[in-house]
Amino acid sequence: MSNLEARRLGLRTIVAENAGTWTMHADDEEARQDKICGFLWFYGVPLLASVPFWGWWDWHVHLQNLGQIFAGVAVFTGLLFGLLALMFNTAITLRKDGQALANAHDLRRLVGDLRANITYAAFVDIVLALILVLAASITPPGKETAWEFTPIVVGLFLHLALTLLVILRRFRTAFNYISR
Repeated sequence: MSNLEARRLGLRTIVAENAGTWTMHADDEEARQDKICGFLWFYGVPLLASVPFWGWWDWHVHLQNLGQIFAGVAVFTGLLFGLLALMFNTAITLRKDGQALANAHDLRRLVGDLRANITYAAFVDIVLALILVLAASITPPGKETAWEFTPIVVGLFLHLALTLLVILRRFRTAFNYISR
């Protein structure tokens, strides 16, 4: 199954490339520490934030208007794919005209990291959309959404938001590389 997954989907590669952007250190020990901190930040924080929604207390929070949430996630997925196409064009331009931006430090690496982060964000967004579809499909009309879906969706939204903040930071860094 792993060879089939690698050839057909490449999900492990998407996750590994994204995790590879969490460090810029060449030293193995520093890189390992950066990756541990990145793992705790990108996966631990959303998990901890979703804990209150698991319903171990007497109150339950239910998702509302799943159709509207799904529509927003679907549009956002399309925007991420458009941004990924833009990064592809940027990489081609850098390959052709890279000498024109000789003072742009590590711009090529930064564009590669951006591509990895945007690809991963699109992957997380697709997973989020699939979970929303599943939640909507098993919820009877006129009933509340099963509360078990709420913490998963909250965790994925927060994880996606943290990934998007990294993308914003990388865009700002790329702009600074080019403009200075």
